[in-house]
Amino acid sequence: MSQATFVDPAVEFARLVAGARGLLSEASALAGSGAVAGVGLAGLPELTAELFSVRDAAHALGTVAVDRLDASGVLAAQGFGSTTAFLTQRTGMAAGKAGSVVSGARTLRSYAATRVALVAGRVTPDLAAALVRGSEAAIADKTDQDRVPWRAFCEDYLLPIAEQGSVEEVAGAAAVLKEILDPESAARRKEESMAGQFLTVTQVGDQFVIKGALTLEDGAALKVLLDRMRDAKYRSGSLTPDEQPTGDAATDERRRRIAAAHQDALSLNHLVQLWLTNGMVGRAHGVRPHVTITTSVDDLDAGFPGEMTVPGMSSPVLVNAEMVKRMLCDASVTEIGVIGSVPDRHAHHHDGVPCHGPAHHGRHGHVHGVSGCELHPGSARLLRRRHHVWDEGRRYRTVPPRLRRALDLRDRHCSFPGCRIAVGWCEAHHITEWEHGGATDLDNLTLLCAKHHHSVHEGGWTIVKNPGIDPGCPAWLTVDPPDPSPPRTQP
Repeated sequence: MSQATFVDPAVEFARLVAGARGLLSEASALAGSGAVAGVGLAGLPELTAELFSVRDAAHALGTVAVDRLDASGVLAAQGFGSTTAFLTQRTGMAAGKAGSVVSGARTLRSYAATRVALVAGRVTPDLAAALVRGSEAAIADKTDQDRVPWRAFCEDYLLPIAEQGSVEEVAGAAAVLKEILDPESAARRKEESMAGQFLTVTQVGDQFVIKGALTLEDGAALKVLLDRMRDAKYRSGSLTPDEQPTGDAATDERRRRIAAAHQDALSLNHLVQLWLTNGMVGRAHGVRPHVTITTSVDDLDAGFPGEMTVPGMSSPVLVNAEMVKRMLCDASVTEIGVIGSVPDRHAHHHDGVPCHGPAHHGRHGHVHGVSGCELHPGSARLLRRRHHVWDEGRRYRTVPPRLRRALDLRDRHCSFPGCRIAVGWCEAHHITEWEHGGATDLDNLTLLCAKHHHSVHEGGWTIVKNPGIDPGCPAWLTVDPPDPSPPRTQP
């Protein structure tokens, strides 16, 4: 009788892994010579899926091996500081990924059935991770002693879903468990969410950066509002040329995804302007809330920035001259007469009498500082100023409702070539600037969307009236691109 040969499973396992490694090396060599490019397109999807299945199987076996290696202590004897360090040095794995692998292997020790399913290939590493992550979140409020039976409870419910469903389904089911296992904790989390809401609006360079956190319901409501406004622009065709649909579903979806964040910012800006314009947040001292920019005609002509008052900030924010001119196109303007002004740092009193005139000058036209030092008038002009006001003149809205309705009817959309953004998203632009005597009349106004209003003021595009054409005709103006010649350097 022949005696049956005993095969050590551990030895056989190591032999098979080494063989698989050799086969993969051969496959890599063939791929390097262009074998993948030669695979027929009909069989390429199945080949791709097989390759990732091999990866998942290797990952699952590697997780089990990492778990035993981590618990054995053998790595310390070989001079490795940790299992993470070993994986980083021996496999080339990034430290963050290696740490995640080790952490996942340790946590998986508490989920025996899931570990068996992972090794057997019934669940992928991503599904196992979703099960473990969701279960741990669901029992986060339990004591250490209570977590052992609760882990088994969660595993009983989630493992069948993981073996037949997707990562999203496992995560969703775990979220449901989290809500029902401890209603008191769920209620407390809702209260913490409400108390933890915040919103910061911080100036960073030429922008304001908004950061915050809202409750689930408030955040969802905001997303619904922004999504509806964004969809309305797509339905009405109120898009820039590079955002217009092409007819190709993949291209259009990619365009919408890329443009979503920018469009949300425009929608939020539109909402803010509507609230301020309509006085929906009440009045203070009889005046609607508004953004205030202070400037003078001389400063604008010289290219000096204006000063924008921002609530909560100790000093005004500088706004470049072209931005001031753009905002003046469709704004409420208050003319204030002044006798003169002085730099804010020098707005002191002499014998109880305020300092009048353009500035307090020395013998050679220099400005005396508080300490007695002289400051050249050109330098003094760069400082923030305080003014001697003698008259508050007329205040009026640049584009009244009747004129705005006429503009909407004539232009129908942004008048920039190729732009179809609807009138509700457009701003009224003065062709001849108001501060240079431009009238608030139909023949001096046109509609521009926010982007192209920037293009005209800051971007150098010009709008020219076509001679002999009635300004009531949509074709009464021409938009010309910036002069390509380099600007002349002033001496």
